Amino acid sequence: MNQLSFLNTSISKEAKRQAEKLMSRYKILDAIIESKKINLEPRLTQNPEPSCVKGS
Repeated sequence: MNQLSFLNTSISKEAKRQAEKLMSRYKILDAIIESKKINLEPRLTQNPEPSCVKGS
């Protein structure tokens, strides 16, 4: 389904194309922001082998 199908069809095809490009860019930016949020969240990880601390 076209994103702009609900709009008045008297809008020029060029204007519709530009609007669809902008909407697509917003989706990409939203995805980038979401991935950055995920990367900032603390994760609980488990090391399979405990790290050894060498004493002096």
